[in-house]
Amino acid sequence: MSALKRSFLGRRIASRAIAVARARRISVSPSFVTTWAWGDGNATNVVGVDDVLCELDGFSGNFSICSFDAVDLFPCLSNELIDVDDLLGVLGGFCGDSYSCP
Repeated sequence: MSALKRSFLGRRIASRAIAVARARRISVSPSFVTTWAWGDGNATNVVGVDDVLCELDGFSGNFSICSFDAVDLFPCLSNELIDVDDLLGVLGGFCGDSYSCP
């Protein structure tokens, strides 16, 4: 029994007894979240020339290869705009920069 449960057993708060339920184990299958590398617009786990081209396509309004969300890098939260800052972000990822948001 945990120390927290032992500390509450038999205690009363505002004239009410605290009932401590028995701990139960719940089995859950593990969940995974896959993230891509900073600047990896086409989700290949490698930031390359294709990602720079995807960013340029996004800059011109073409999202047939890379999604809007994948190329909208700056500011840290989406600003719903593909601009020069996003292009500089993918170029930074191409040069090896890591995720630059706090």
